[in-house]
Amino acid sequence: MKRKKSIDYKIIALVLVIVLVSIGLISFQISGKNSEFTVSQIYDELNSLNFNPELRGDRIIIKLNKNNGEFILNRLENLFSKFEIQINILYKGKENIILGLNDKDKNRVGELELIKEKNRIDNNDNIIKQGKSFKKYKYISIIFDDAGYGNKNIYRLVKYPLKIAIAVLPNLRKSKEISHIIFENNKEVMLHMPMEPENVKKRHIKLLKNTILTGLREEEINRRIDEMFRSVDYIKGVNNHQGSLLTEDKDSMYYVLKRIKEDKLFFIDSLTSSHSVVKKIAKILNVKVAQRDIFLDNVNKYDYVKKQMDKLIKIALKRGYAIGIAHVSHSKAVDVIYDYIPVFQEKGIKLIFPSELIEKIYYNNKEVI
Repeated sequence: MKRKKSIDYKIIALVLVIVLVSIGLISFQISGKNSEFTVSQIYDELNSLNFNPELRGDRIIIKLNKNNGEFILNRLENLFSKFEIQINILYKGKENIILGLNDKDKNRVGELELIKEKNRIDNNDNIIKQGKSFKKYKYISIIFDDAGYGNKNIYRLVKYPLKIAIAVLPNLRKSKEISHIIFENNKEVMLHMPMEPENVKKRHIKLLKNTILTGLREEEINRRIDEMFRSVDYIKGVNNHQGSLLTEDKDSMYYVLKRIKEDKLFFIDSLTSSHSVVKKIAKILNVKVAQRDIFLDNVNKYDYVKKQMDKLIKIALKRGYAIGIAHVSHSKAVDVIYDYIPVFQEKGIKLIFPSELIEKIYYNNKEVI
């Protein structure tokens, strides 16, 4: 597998200087914003964003790398706007930049030093590396989405002796009851978190209660997630329901993944958008994530699902693992999975829970696949 070319930090530094200088030339007159600030306030804000800043006297120090550089720049711009901070460059070197932080009257309040982080390598501890695999076995995980509306299909799924996960939609009449049925039958419970899709009005999509929407504040996102957690028990991980718009939004996914990390869960990106930022934000936060590879039953016919399963197996054999998504209302998928048990055995593939797969990907918090 070819290594990606590392990003030139001189370019990051140049972009940083251009952005920050332009910010310093703008007089931020934003209604209702706080124009008085302290270094401690700025430090607390940056720390809450998991940027791991250091505070030395009146100087805040942040380390930039190729994974977090662009995101930190965007957040700093928002922060300067919020507090009406004027900046000027005190020092610019190859390895660092020191900025003066001034109030709107141009009084020096503190300093911000941005340092190019040294010895960063492409295979960051919590970045899934595509292409490597375990030598002895290959692994497949399958998630059945959209549980929560009724019990009939759930009972049919759980009767099979398969290690599968069932993702439960929250805040439905049967959500909690179904999560108990899944758990009591030795299957894995996941939260199928409703997220905003694209073109809701145009496509006449009816959103579920507490759907995470773009533009919500962090406090409101956490409140909605709290309600979801109260309606589903035994949650081991989360994947997105819909979400083609939300998973493209950096701020929204930052708040969602930050909360998932706090609750010691993992996230499977259903990949409803090819422009998803989940993986990028997960790298910044060191959240355990993986991505869906194949939708198995977009057409609920046995032969179609079989062809999709063959594709999933091909990915697993090449990369070491693969993740498929099916739906509880589509009965053909579970039939195919059960019929493929001999195929899995023949090819050295193990069907395991998503939580088990995540732990194998992040063995001792380092990717081994």
